Amino acid sequence: MTVETGPECTLVTITGGAGAGKTTIAAALSVALNAPVVYLDDYYLTDLEKAPTYHDENGVERVDVGDPRAIDWESATIAVSSAMAERSLVVVDGLFAASISLNLSASIQRLDVYIDLEDDLRLVRRIQSKVIDGDLPIEALLWNYVNLRRQAFIVHTLPWRDRSHIVLPGDAETSNNVATIVTTLGRRMDRLS
Repeated sequence: MTVETGPECTLVTITGGAGAGKTTIAAALSVALNAPVVYLDDYYLTDLEKAPTYHDENGVERVDVGDPRAIDWESATIAVSSAMAERSLVVVDGLFAASISLNLSASIQRLDVYIDLEDDLRLVRRIQSKVIDGDLPIEALLWNYVNLRRQAFIVHTLPWRDRSHIVLPGDAETSNNVATIVTTLGRRMDRLS
């Protein structure tokens, strides 16, 4: 799929482990730059016949959201392409955001951002959001983390830390991380002009 865009367009991907702060940073960046965000969490396959699956601690088959093959990449790519056709800057947020593959024209710039946070802090944030603020039993979250998510992170997400243009600390102030992204975008644009 070739992406049709305006004269100049920038794609910013926000990648990192679950609980690193990606969505918070993507939302703040969206406000700061008046840019739409495509959340890859909205593009997980739900059909157990089409998605990679696992059996949970109770033997129930579930979609393995820690595997990038669980993303409906065609629909996600269409969403990103549509946003890029209307806006000069688009943000993509998700565990596998940097994996988005578009046939980018020369007028499209890309900035891959990795949000880095220690495993224990990411786990604490997951417990806060899914167990304390949500309704997921702690046993289910911990089983999932120990048996699936930890290894999936190492295999599918962590490698993007070394491949990204910038790596930001997930425990820094959101405003500082957004300022760093905005400054980096400005420098990249200056080099192109």
